[in-house]
Amino acid sequence: MVRRLTAALGVIAVVALVSGCRAQEGAAPSPEWDAFAADFEAAYMEANPQFAVSQGRHEFDGRLPDWSAEAIKGWIASLRALRDKAEAFDEESLDPRQAFDREHLLAVIDGELFWRATAQWPFRNPAFYAFALDPNVYVTREYAPPARRLAAYTAYAKQIPGAVAQIKANLRTPLPRPYLDIGVLTFGGLADYYANDVPEVFTPVTDSALQAEFQAAIDGAVTAMRDIVAFLEEQRPRATDDFALGADLFSAMLRATERVDIPLDELERVGRLDLARNVDALRQACGAHAPGKSIPDCVAQSTANKPEGGTVAAAGRQLDDLRSFILEKNIVTIPGPETGSGRRVAALSALQPRVYRHAGPLRGGPAVDLLRGAAQSRLVP
Repeated sequence: MVRRLTAALGVIAVVALVSGCRAQEGAAPSPEWDAFAADFEAAYMEANPQFAVSQGRHEFDGRLPDWSAEAIKGWIASLRALRDKAEAFDEESLDPRQAFDREHLLAVIDGELFWRATAQWPFRNPAFYAFALDPNVYVTREYAPPARRLAAYTAYAKQIPGAVAQIKANLRTPLPRPYLDIGVLTFGGLADYYANDVPEVFTPVTDSALQAEFQAAIDGAVTAMRDIVAFLEEQRPRATDDFALGADLFSAMLRATERVDIPLDELERVGRLDLARNVDALRQACGAHAPGKSIPDCVAQSTANKPEGGTVAAAGRQLDDLRSFILEKNIVTIPGPETGSGRRVAALSALQPRVYRHAGPLRGGPAVDLLRGAAQSRLVP
């Protein structure tokens, strides 16, 4: 599971507000903290260039992280050192904004350390690599002319064989069967996406030399992805059902990634109550929607009601309706004329049937893309 730099802000905001109360009211901003925060951001972007690109830092275009075991170990050590430095700042020396930043930064680091060091995700789960391998920032975001994005995509594609070699070296076998299945879906979907969808997007680019370089890079990337799919399929006879985190690790995950320290038995109790409430609401809705039918048959009937023009087209219409509603009801202001769009993406996003993406806070561009996985038909009939 990949954890992005943004943490669970709803929970963190509460923690940070409490911290802000401990910060000196009216205290002057600490230039030392701001310098440290800038250094952290720079280090994070350098270690995670795919995240930098997603945020609009296009000087990182075409780059992938170093996923060698040595580099992963080095980044874990850097995160621990950065955490110690952040902890060393006395909250009372920070203004409320900086106190919030400090709590947010610590939460980000704790999440990163959990997945990389505690859960050992780079070595246990192919899904760890999915976000960084997603090329849609170059394909679906029109942040630059097509020729420039094609050059960036080509640089990205050239790195895929080396990245795949590192992934194969990292994964410890036997793998749990669900992890293996997700890896096959992700990497196989990427191979198909590279070969079939991406070239169509860049057809308007007329530079023959750039197109030739692009095609060679695509061929290498497709071969690498199909190779790792074959590697995973070879592991299938030895695959296990040992996929669960377990109670201790799950509790640690909640603390590190969500700042939730509620005992698991209490969480289960609340969850089961909420499940019962929702099942009851579903039963009532089905009684009105499909009288006399069972809940599974009711859901099947609803699922069979497909929108005109397909899901992606319907998503685009929904975004237009949402924008109109927001403006009509004066809920918030919308700063620009950009509108959302619905587009198809690679199979790795099929695990998240509707994925909202924006151009990145560090640059302008279309307000939002609503994307649907190209290979969703593999998961949903």
